[in-house]
Amino acid sequence: MVLILVIVACQGGHLEIFELLLGLEDRGIDPAANENRAFFLACEGGRLRIAKLLLELKDRGIDPTAGSSKALIRGCGGEFLEVVKL
Repeated sequence: MVLILVIVACQGGHLEIFELLLGLEDRGIDPAANENRAFFLACEGGRLRIAKLLLELKDRGIDPTAGSSKALIRGCGGEFLEVVKL
């Protein structure tokens, strides 16, 4: 259930909720779950602040090249060049 909340927060650009959920690390919150889906959705939606925050979590498994870099490809497709430049 919490993973769904993380994904919805990333997709909708709800930074405050996302940061709160990340603070629940002791409950097994994995921002890199489902092949970095949270990062993918943040890039796809041009959610720059969330994408940047996720990239700072490389120690928790965030990998911008996951899924053949499809997060960055979606960022390009949506013309979110700021995301791609990260």
